[in-house]
Amino acid sequence: MLLTTLQFFVTAGLSIICARALQVSGGDLPMLTFIIPIVWLMTSVSKSNVLLATALLFYGLTVSVQPVELSISTWILFPLLLVAFCKRSTWVARSWLIITMLIMESAVLYCQWTGTISGAMYATLMQIAAVTMVWLSSRQAKHDKATYGDSRHWWALAFGGILLTQGEGVALLVALSLVAMIHSVSTFPSRKQQPGESKIKWSTLLSWTLPTVAFSTFISAQDIASSSLILLIWMVTLAAAWICDYILRLSD
Repeated sequence: MLLTTLQFFVTAGLSIICARALQVSGGDLPMLTFIIPIVWLMTSVSKSNVLLATALLFYGLTVSVQPVELSISTWILFPLLLVAFCKRSTWVARSWLIITMLIMESAVLYCQWTGTISGAMYATLMQIAAVTMVWLSSRQAKHDKATYGDSRHWWALAFGGILLTQGEGVALLVALSLVAMIHSVSTFPSRKQQPGESKIKWSTLLSWTLPTVAFSTFISAQDIASSSLILLIWMVTLAAAWICDYILRLSD
């Protein structure tokens, strides 16, 4: 229990590091930052790894185009999708969450079209697709682990030396944090539950914690007025997912 709790907080801490690093860099990271975890993932080929690698590619191609707060806020769609398509979800709940998602993301696209929010509409769509692929990867991962195993080759991290020689310390920190976070999250389902742990669903808890902590960290160190519209959209999306999840749990 203690080790699992420690791993949970370390993983949350890694999401904070990534958020702060994105803020410091302004999202201006070399593509190699995302290539390193992609190469690390693809040393063990599976459907879930391909989906996750593609998501990282999409995200890496767009993070320098978008406002950092928008890039981070998009991850709140992950718990929304998790609730919408969980086993206890109903067609009413699923429809409500998907409609909320479409309205909120349409608002972002409209604001980008009018210039209220900076960034590019195609980048927003690619980031939405990236988060969706991460969610699909998480659903596929358990089956893939049984089929393909879970071995990866850590030599892929040697490419980080290129970033170090170029003076890209922040980019290297993001790359290593991403690898560590993916590895940590992927080990939670395989950990044997000890007595007293059965009521804690760590993977679900992480799904809510990581995007929430990352965005909250960014906002706490940012001028809220400059991100008020993105903050509002993020809060509405989070509230819709949380309320729906709460109601579904009550109905069980």
